[in-house]
Amino acid sequence: MQNEERNNKAESGGGSEQRHMLHPLYIIYIIFQIIQSFLPLIILLIIRDTKWLKLSPLTIAIGAVLVVFALAMSYMEWKRFGYWLQEDRIIIRKGIFFRDEKTIYYSRIHSVNVQQKLIHRLLGLAQVAIETPGGGKKGDGSLPALSLRAANDISAMLRSRKQSMQKKQELEAGHVNERSDDELLMNEAPERRYVEHQDVNVPVVEMDTYAEETKEKQSVSGTDFSSNIVSSAHSDDASVKLTPVQLMQAAASSLNFGLALAFIAGIYSFANNVIELMLPAESVDEVLESSGAGVFRYGMIVITTIILLLLVAVWLLSIALYVLKYSGFTINKQAGQLYISYGLLEKKTFLINPKKVQAVIMKESLLRQPFGFCELQLQIVSTDKQEQLTLHPYIHRSKVALMLKQFVPQLSMPAGESLLKAPRRALINYIRVPLILTLAVNIGLITVFKWYGAWSLLLLPIVYIWRLACHKSAGLLLEEGQLTFRWRVINRVTCSIRRPQIMAMKTIGTAGQRRKKLISLSANAMGSSFAYHVKCMDEQHVQPIWRWYSRSNPAQH
Repeated sequence: MQNEERNNKAESGGGSEQRHMLHPLYIIYIIFQIIQSFLPLIILLIIRDTKWLKLSPLTIAIGAVLVVFALAMSYMEWKRFGYWLQEDRIIIRKGIFFRDEKTIYYSRIHSVNVQQKLIHRLLGLAQVAIETPGGGKKGDGSLPALSLRAANDISAMLRSRKQSMQKKQELEAGHVNERSDDELLMNEAPERRYVEHQDVNVPVVEMDTYAEETKEKQSVSGTDFSSNIVSSAHSDDASVKLTPVQLMQAAASSLNFGLALAFIAGIYSFANNVIELMLPAESVDEVLESSGAGVFRYGMIVITTIILLLLVAVWLLSIALYVLKYSGFTINKQAGQLYISYGLLEKKTFLINPKKVQAVIMKESLLRQPFGFCELQLQIVSTDKQEQLTLHPYIHRSKVALMLKQFVPQLSMPAGESLLKAPRRALINYIRVPLILTLAVNIGLITVFKWYGAWSLLLLPIVYIWRLACHKSAGLLLEEGQLTFRWRVINRVTCSIRRPQIMAMKTIGTAGQRRKKLISLSANAMGSSFAYHVKCMDEQHVQPIWRWYSRSNPAQH
């Protein structure tokens, strides 16, 4: 009740807290958003029929009323939007018919991001997104339209007050410099840590045995990192920029298979609509009947050519989209904070504390892995739990160690040779089910299409090679309090995470796997909606990892 009275007092101007408003161009921003949401419908109407473009006086009058109404509602929304920067929190209030109020304490803020979508850049505005652990999909708090200078000032102020509040709390608790960040995180949320152990009995063994088997260290020279890294007079400060050459190389090697499928489906749907619009159904039937024999005779060549052309088109499209997304990529480390900025049309700026990084992820695509290049990502607590934050979109594998040492020193990426690999006896568990399913598909296609369906038998060696690569990629390593997973679906993925950031761990073993002494291991980190996992590892390699995580005495860590 006291909080509500203080907020009402601040809104009326009677309190010490000042009410802040968004930029007046927020009114135009809302109009642009409305037009953007209706843009696909407008394009579809233009394609289907252009008669509606001939506006009558009544249509013009209705349109004018709608425009005035939209402007009035936008003005009211801007007028009712306010935020207050108090001593220990930020309060955001908005809503015309229903009031929505959010209170975010500075000590709970995980990151503050300044973003500029295309609409923002056209209007010279920026958006401030405030995120806390456990926030919703749309974020915990958002200031959608501020001037770029105001957005940067508020972002810096929120970060400063967050650090001040945290330092004040630590001083009050008397724990300054007494515990490590990992220990603090473990003790802050012990109720969120749990373990699962399914269908397998793992005996306890001593850690010394495992440590002796995995003692190999990675030594990396820091003198050949990159010509585009700049260090300041402060040893902790550094800056890395993605050069135009690196950007084009990264774009050319980042074919997005999901985008390809969506693009092909969209082209098919669009082509089908165009044919229906331009040609009557009777004309299409006549064309098919007159060319019947030729279509079947050369159908395979035509289909193959079309698919190849579509793949080339998708590849070029993915290059363009990649350049738009990562153009101007820059990462700076200043005063212990990471500033990551990129984007041509939609510019994004992220500011994170490297100590809050949950895990580091290295992704090696099929096109990049043979040349030794990869993409580095960070798992952070974010509202979008499906996406990691990019630390570097295109970096050589030999330079990863120095990159992490410079920007995320508490995490490392061990050499692939040091990982403990899946045993040879696990190969059958990788290939059996996919080959059986592929063989079932082969039988169905041959039954329906006769000898044409026999071409599907080529899938068998392809699936075998794919699953063999998955088996060879699987690996685990526990070293110096850090657990590293490596697996492959299409791309090879390596993830390193420290024990305090592991929120859940489980082992899975079927009866058949137990007989072969094979165990699958997975772990979940805060801020991630999926698990890091590796299948069918040797039981003696998983045992010490399980004991390392599940033991009750954190002081032994």
